[in-house]
Amino acid sequence: MRERIIAYKNPELKALKRKHEEKVFFFLHRSISIKWFQRLIRLGTCPIRVGLILRFKMILEGKDTIILTTSGLSAFSVSRQQKWKGLNALKEEGLIRIESRRGKNPMVTVIDPPADRTEER
Repeated sequence: MRERIIAYKNPELKALKRKHEEKVFFFLHRSISIKWFQRLIRLGTCPIRVGLILRFKMILEGKDTIILTTSGLSAFSVSRQQKWKGLNALKEEGLIRIESRRGKNPMVTVIDPPADRTEER
């Protein structure tokens, strides 16, 4: 007697696979959502540069909140004025939260998924 192998296909497996693929979709890095990146790319040059450097440093440090120093951005040719111009634009867009401390560098927290623009103002 021979054993017959029958291909069994559960219809729920397709839906499960599709759901898993949607869940793990990422563009640049798994910690950067596509929604966050789409909102970032609408902004000008300074916010895009500061936003990408910010996410890069957060990935390297493994934190959601970092202290963004001017000297850390100068390695990427971003001046102090460009840093603040970029940070303010990112804050207005609802991509980050800034905790300013007088005389010190700001503590920046990424909001992912991004908040609506009306919520942050």
